[in-house]
Amino acid sequence: MKYGYTLFSLIAACGPLVAQDLPTMWSADTVTMNCPWDSGETIQTFQGWEAYQTLNDEWNGPVDSTRCLDLFVVVNNSYVQPRIQFDQVDTTRSVFVRVLLDSSSAIPLDSSTIYTLQAGLYPSQNDLLDTSGSCPGALCTGVMAAVQVPDSAGMGSVLRWYTGSYDPFGGFGYPVELCVPTERFASNRLREVILRITSVGAAAGEFVNIDPPILQNMDQWSGVQKLRESVLPQFQTGQFDYFLQGFFGPSFLVMYEDSTYPDAAHQSYLDVSPIPNVAAPTNVTLNLDQYSTMVFQPFTQFRGGLIVGSDSLRHPFSFVNDGDLCMASQIVEVIWSPGSRYVHNGGHVDMDGERCCFLFRKGSTLRINNGVRFDYGAKRRGMLGLRAGCTIDIGANAELVINNMVDMKEDFGATEHQDIILALRDGAKLTFAPGARLFNGNSIGQATQLLVYLDGGSIDITGLPPEDRLKVRVIEVPPVDLGGTMVLGNVGGNRLLLHLASRIDGLALISIMDVGGRAVAQEEVPLVIGPNTVRIEIPTAAPGTYFLRAELEGTSRVERFVVE
Repeated sequence: MKYGYTLFSLIAACGPLVAQDLPTMWSADTVTMNCPWDSGETIQTFQGWEAYQTLNDEWNGPVDSTRCLDLFVVVNNSYVQPRIQFDQVDTTRSVFVRVLLDSSSAIPLDSSTIYTLQAGLYPSQNDLLDTSGSCPGALCTGVMAAVQVPDSAGMGSVLRWYTGSYDPFGGFGYPVELCVPTERFASNRLREVILRITSVGAAAGEFVNIDPPILQNMDQWSGVQKLRESVLPQFQTGQFDYFLQGFFGPSFLVMYEDSTYPDAAHQSYLDVSPIPNVAAPTNVTLNLDQYSTMVFQPFTQFRGGLIVGSDSLRHPFSFVNDGDLCMASQIVEVIWSPGSRYVHNGGHVDMDGERCCFLFRKGSTLRINNGVRFDYGAKRRGMLGLRAGCTIDIGANAELVINNMVDMKEDFGATEHQDIILALRDGAKLTFAPGARLFNGNSIGQATQLLVYLDGGSIDITGLPPEDRLKVRVIEVPPVDLGGTMVLGNVGGNRLLLHLASRIDGLALISIMDVGGRAVAQEEVPLVIGPNTVRIEIPTAAPGTYFLRAELEGTSRVERFVVE
């Protein structure tokens, strides 16, 4: 089941939907007509719908006029079944099933609320539909929707796009689900709804049945709680804690409260402060309950509120997620500023938007709690931004699975190359799933790497392409402060090549002694965490047996070797 929409799916299953007026696909809606791009062909379709393919595989590209597609078949001479038949299509390209809306028929939507869009795609066999994300827009099978809102000048309009991917295990019979937040404008209008269907080597006779999209205003069913700073006190459970609980209650919409026009240059912030506020920076926590759903209006953010008496210093902020964050918009970017933390304790973060993103700046933390698995993103959809100096903290027996692109670079103002560093301890695991990517093209010298210290944990990079695996450095940390001491051999007669593994950075004292305990050489060498290869200068030694002693922070290791 697609966990991200548990609440929405339960509503659909347990009661009638209060739906908006999208064109339906009932028997009464059937139309037999000439193909719009080939008058010599006849197609069976539904009033208000079209099915087509394009030459460039974009929904608004030039139509392939050689393909005239039916949208239904008649089963047992009586039942009209909405269906795409792959015998009629070029199976190397997507099929688009589109609601025919224009400026006069676009569907009015209420302002500042949440709509859900649910549809059914049921292939004739398992694994027939492509979910790889390799198609334009990183969506091969799923739904696209566009809401028309006024532009910044108030003279025209723009489209806000939202996407929802296909999940064969979607909740309660809806493998395609999407959340659509509307904005504060008086005019929000649904202008586009497009199902995208892409097959994986469909054979003759294969097909996909369709349940047409249903649009539901969540405010008419369970209610939508509009999250503003002024309403936070009702969710307060302590001076520094808030708890958003929504089991069969309202969904939460993070509101754009600024008076400016919402765009990339004008972000709006939900400031979360202690009540009563204090003059010292103190962590404040916002908890999202297990059965709660949170959606962001475009260009909204979280952050800690200002401390008392300051116009710049803010409280550190933690968001603890047990519920579902819906980030279906193409333009949702949540920036975790210095001192802030995202804590994944369960639930789901849906990143169906191609460019939606969590960005962790220097001093911020991504934490996965003990025993929890966090599947981040989807194949080629969404991004994870990591800036040098952020912390990735994967708990004991927890796992972070990355399915999309990770953008690695230095934080703002850096003047030299820096790496992203994390340690994997106590059964913690980092997995790069197929489709994941590592990108450092915007870092200084394109040199930023992911530096991983294995200290009881594990990493799987097999899902990365070969060129991206080179951007990961894995360092094995020994179980003791100084371990893995080994004499590799003589170099040039009077130099000794050594291997030492360390848990800490520091100066190690290296002593060479003969069998009588007399010192032959002694030298301090710097060690870094992980394996080290060092060279020690020694006088010309007579053939025989010698001992190497390495000391670091009270720990010592002794190794016997022979000079021939």
